[in-house]
Amino acid sequence: MSFKMKYDIISDLLPTGTKRRPGGKINVRFLVAHDTGNPGSTAKGNINYYRNSPTIAASAQIFVDDECIRECIPAVLGTPERAYHVIYNVTTDNRMFGADANDAAIGVELCWGGNIDGAKSYARYVWILAYLCYKFGLDPKRDIVGHETLDPKRKIDPSNGLKHIGKTYNQLITDVAAEYKECSGKSAKPQTASVKSGKTHKVVSGDTLYKIANEYGTTVAKLKALNPEIDVLALQIGSTLLIQEESKTTDSGKSPIYGTISKNSPTLSHLAVDYKTTVANIEKLNPGINPLKLQVGQKVLVGYKSASTPSSNTAKKTSMKKVDARLAEYLKHKPVRPYPGSPVKRGAHGKDVEAIQRALKISVDGDFGAATEKAVKNYQSKFPFLGVDGIVGYNTWNVMF
Repeated sequence: MSFKMKYDIISDLLPTGTKRRPGGKINVRFLVAHDTGNPGSTAKGNINYYRNSPTIAASAQIFVDDECIRECIPAVLGTPERAYHVIYNVTTDNRMFGADANDAAIGVELCWGGNIDGAKSYARYVWILAYLCYKFGLDPKRDIVGHETLDPKRKIDPSNGLKHIGKTYNQLITDVAAEYKECSGKSAKPQTASVKSGKTHKVVSGDTLYKIANEYGTTVAKLKALNPEIDVLALQIGSTLLIQEESKTTDSGKSPIYGTISKNSPTLSHLAVDYKTTVANIEKLNPGINPLKLQVGQKVLVGYKSASTPSSNTAKKTSMKKVDARLAEYLKHKPVRPYPGSPVKRGAHGKDVEAIQRALKISVDGDFGAATEKAVKNYQSKFPFLGVDGIVGYNTWNVMF
């Protein structure tokens, strides 16, 4: 059964190449519920304001009022594009979903107040959120978040707008889930209990995913991936959450190899070089790990060996010999500008980005956008021992500085 299309979605696209529509494709992982914060402003009125103020870096993909649903940045009517609807220097979105909202979420704005019929506006708002969940394989109870949750010190939406039309945020999520079921004929992502094997946590009164993630040095996104059956709005007291999967010897006779965080190897990037692997592989092998909270002496799974493979210490020494001698030479010396502790990539802002731009001899604005990413890739391509990914990780940083 396809999704019941109760309403039309009007294409009212902003011009490309402006700060209102910065461009760049996104892989939609979640949705952010907003309200306009401007009583009586319509969907068309808000989009026209965007169109007439192209130099302001703030936007959202979709606006909803009592008469229509308008898409001003591609979301469902075209390939989803980035919009600046949550400031980058808040980190709640990263902890909850493993990504910046601007780079992985669609922002949906509710219009309310004035001459707007709140009930009709709300009905369209609920429907479009349900449709977006259907289109991108999301669960309304897990993959929608309010702007106020991501940026609580500055924002009160969408609860403020919902309050003015007699609704609450929790009611919104419940209504979106019901709309999803009605329009698709099925509940979102049927879930079954999983078998817990590894490090676990028993839920107690007052627990939230965010609190549990902080306690174990992991992220909400990783907890959700390890526990697909959980409902983030209704954790069951006494239920068991998987924090980190148990490392097991494989059926083919392979057993785990562990690296150790030390003063000489304080980051995952160091371990990746030591054991001739990648940070991505290490993170995949350690789903509960937080690269920003590593401690000296911490054991990290870096791979597997067969019975005939040398011990982990021998394997480390052997792999060290295989590290490109040219890269090893760069890594012997401290960079003139200290590594910030985590990779610097598209979407980042600040002094580290400015330093990178100066090193690349490109325009310096402190904004790691498409031009900076392209320049980084061009720089990396000049060194055969660097991966060309446009990300300034530990190795690229040490070569650059």
